[in-house]
Amino acid sequence: MRSSEKFTRLARGFYADSNWVTALTPRSKHALDCFVVGASLRSPYVLSRESAAVFHGLPLGRAPTRVHIIRPARKSGRVNGTVTHAGKGAEIAEAVTVGGLPATNLVTTVVDCLCAARFGDALILADHALRLAAAHCLSPAPCARTDLEGFGESIMLPGQGQVSTTPSGASIGGTGSGERFVRTAFDAAVPIDVYRADLDMEAAERMRGVLGDELAKRPARHGSPIARAAIAEADPRAESPLESRGRALFLKAGLSMELQYSVEGASGRVYYADGAFPEERVLVEFDGRAKYGRWAEATSQALVNERDREKDLTNAGWGLVRFTWDQVTGRPDEVLRILRSALRRGKK
Repeated sequence: MRSSEKFTRLARGFYADSNWVTALTPRSKHALDCFVVGASLRSPYVLSRESAAVFHGLPLGRAPTRVHIIRPARKSGRVNGTVTHAGKGAEIAEAVTVGGLPATNLVTTVVDCLCAARFGDALILADHALRLAAAHCLSPAPCARTDLEGFGESIMLPGQGQVSTTPSGASIGGTGSGERFVRTAFDAAVPIDVYRADLDMEAAERMRGVLGDELAKRPARHGSPIARAAIAEADPRAESPLESRGRALFLKAGLSMELQYSVEGASGRVYYADGAFPEERVLVEFDGRAKYGRWAEATSQALVNERDREKDLTNAGWGLVRFTWDQVTGRPDEVLRILRSALRRGKK
């Protein structure tokens, strides 16, 4: 990608406003890359793997750095930041349209990503897939943000006119010389908010079975054991990627935590902890939780309420440990040391 004072070259014939590109989130930048790739292809394709996951709104450990696509009757390979995976045509027939672009369906996308992820990221995806099913949000239509809708369709071919602006603020145009300019202000692929929905646990178990069946249809390969373990351990009650990542760390250490545990404080008030080890009377809270990539902002009143809650639980004989994203992902040994120390104290 080359930059000039006003425009950034995204690909041959595609440019975007430099200030806007600088301000893009990694997920939004990847979504734009997908639109550019799609506009440049002349044969059928579908987004796949992590690229499809971005458009389905699935939480990923990090934004993809390459656009993943499937093209029938093509050899696998990498060219100019695009990874092409060979397909047999079924992926095209079963593709869905998400945010204006064709992508592998949700189940295929989840299992593809599970097979390519480490256990922590795989559990985040599997938890989220079961949560979508439990919240009856498997279709993007009622739950997903539509910031991407119409964006790809707005790309104008050379000679179709100058820049045109849509009501959403996205503007894309082309010049008679064949260059295409892309300028927009969308926040791409913000995942679906299903954390406040009532959960249908039977639907979640059906999704677990569907994911397992999809994995079983594939030949055994590197990544299958991790995918299988993530599907088996997935829990729709996980309320954030941080909770899933923390639980993955605990499971690998042989520590099984109950999620969304109901506990009564000394005042008689009932609270819900992110996790708990009931026998040791230890509660676990994950702070600064990322709800679909957006960090929750703590107000001063919220901090006061949290201190009162912690005091009430402590007076009732519960120990409480807190962990942040930086601790869980960057200092896992420290997290396990703190948790095991609290568990030992709880047993006394």
